Amino acid sequence: MLSLRLPPELQSQLEHLSSSTGIPKNTILVKALAEHLKTIELGEIPLEEPVTEHAFNDYVRRREEHAERYKNAHVIAEWSNRNVIFTKNPSKTGGTGELTPGSYGRNVVVGFCDGFYRDENLYVISRHISYPSYGTAALRLDITRYEDWIEYMKAVEPRRA
Repeated sequence: MLSLRLPPELQSQLEHLSSSTGIPKNTILVKALAEHLKTIELGEIPLEEPVTEHAFNDYVRRREEHAERYKNAHVIAEWSNRNVIFTKNPSKTGGTGELTPGSYGRNVVVGFCDGFYRDENLYVISRHISYPSYGTAALRLDITRYEDWIEYMKAVEPRRA
């Protein structure tokens, strides 16, 4: 036999539930206690393989990384707003003939793409403007990982008169 004192608000809710469903208060309490104990018991059973217990922590970590990448997105937005002209940094090509990211000539940044759900990278979207383009060539945009843009491209200042 067990004696139980319920706070008045729980006592009221229990009485309302019992009278509205026709289920005895004792049955409601036994079912609720059994469900609660089952949950506690299952939460402490050792498992054969590890599972992510707190997905929220992983989510918070990803959001913090995302916020860090957005600091770089503000840099990209500033380049776009100021119409900074970039060209491939010749000192980064190494003379090996290997392809490296970036594009020679005049390039302006037109935006960025966030790969948060795909690959966690931030991309610079640029347009090559060294020559007039017509037709579909005028719509061509290049996409370069931010880290590669920083490494292989350089800003070129306009000549001052």
